[in-house]
Amino acid sequence: MELLPAIQKRASIRKYKEGKLSDEQIRLLMEAAMKAPSGMNIRPYRFVVVRDEEMLKKVKTASKYAGYNAPNAIVVIGNTKASPFMWGNDCGAATENILLQAAHMGLGTVWCGLYPIPGNGEAMKKILSLKEEEEAYSLILIGIPAEEKNSRGTYEEGKVTII
Repeated sequence: MELLPAIQKRASIRKYKEGKLSDEQIRLLMEAAMKAPSGMNIRPYRFVVVRDEEMLKKVKTASKYAGYNAPNAIVVIGNTKASPFMWGNDCGAATENILLQAAHMGLGTVWCGLYPIPGNGEAMKKILSLKEEEEAYSLILIGIPAEEKNSRGTYEEGKVTII
C-alpha cells in the first residue's frame, strides 16, 4: 500500500476537461470521506455531490475562489449540534480524504474554503437550504484535470521538533 505517491501527486487544479463523475467514482470518493477519523465516531457530516450544471453554477457563486470550470463539485456539510467542538476537524479530515482519493483516481481537485470565511458559508447555506444546525464547511471542485501541477508542499526540517 503506497500512500505517499498520492499525497505527493495532489495539487490544486483549476482547469478541467469536460466530464461528469460516474456513480462508481462518487461512491469511491464518499467511501474515502467516510473513512476519515471522527471524534467519538460521531461523523457529523454529510455530502452534496453536484453534477447538475444549473446547481453547479449556483454552488460556485458561494465561494469567491470557485470561478473555475470544474464540471463537478462536492460540498462538505457539518452538523454543529451533533458535534459542537469537533465537527470542523471531522469535516476537514473528510475533505482531505476526498482530495487524496481523487488524486489516486487521476482526478483533479481544488479545495475552496467556505467555513469560516465570512459570507461563503451563509451563501451556500441558502443555496442548498441547509438546516439551522448545518454549516457548509468546504467546496471541492473536481474533474478530469486539463493541467498538470506539482504539489506545493515541501518538507521543512525546521518545522519539526523531536523531543
